Amino acid sequence: MHKRKLGLLGVLLSVALQLTAQGPQSYTFKVGDQFRVTAEVNQDIIQTMLGQEMETKQTITTVDFYEVVAVTNEGYKMRTTGLSRSLYTEAGGGSVAIDSEKEGDDNLAFRVLTGKSYYVVMNRYGRLLRFEGMDDFNNAVKSDLAGTILEDQADALLTAFEEKPLKTAFNGQFYIYKEPGKDWGRSVDTEINQLPISVDYTFSRVDAQTIKATGPMVMVGEMEIMGNQMTADMSGDQTTFFKVDSSTGLPSTINTLQSMTGSLEVSDLTVPMTLKTEVSVKITK
Repeated sequence: MHKRKLGLLGVLLSVALQLTAQGPQSYTFKVGDQFRVTAEVNQDIIQTMLGQEMETKQTITTVDFYEVVAVTNEGYKMRTTGLSRSLYTEAGGGSVAIDSEKEGDDNLAFRVLTGKSYYVVMNRYGRLLRFEGMDDFNNAVKSDLAGTILEDQADALLTAFEEKPLKTAFNGQFYIYKEPGKDWGRSVDTEINQLPISVDYTFSRVDAQTIKATGPMVMVGEMEIMGNQMTADMSGDQTTFFKVDSSTGLPSTINTLQSMTGSLEVSDLTVPMTLKTEVSVKITK
């Protein structure tokens, strides 16, 4: 009997060591856990029209605060609050800057999106289950815009907080662990500026603290800008590396590189285009 116990202990120890070597397999939060997510998106767009190259550079920075408010059988409920938003675009010798931390009507669109909260509920593998409190969030934004120059544009401003783009963004940062009985891969269909984008990627372990996701991207579809109908036909790939914290499973850094080439067709004019995007996310507790 003593030998059997020792043998069983040896098996359990071996399993534990193997799991440790594999790194976190899910999230292990507790009520009261807090963390800050700082994301910077750098985008470089090059279009060739009538033999001339036109380059547009854009940087978007967001800071959000998360707090775990409940741990249930289905996973975790977290309150998320926007702390800051900024955008800087440079094209054709001109530039546009919007910063939620600055005063003035030029910055109002981002300023009203900060200091307001809603809730996300995810399972222990990071998959979003639902949002809660979005009506309160939307009403608070509209209330702040009432009587301002952007009052009539409130609904357009809140499209970024519709379920589909919000779900895609959340899962892109948190849904990184393999669920039992499912393939360790994702197929994502979303929209950017009315254009449908499809991404199919698979996950793999680089080491105990690093997860890699890679796969092809396709952007094909039509959109309308200022009354002009445009058709996009672009493809490329995306690679993301997640550095995860062994104690909670939370990523500490996320680095993504997207590269796409193709064309835009506008009024029978075909415009060759390349699109490169780098996303750097830092998560601090």
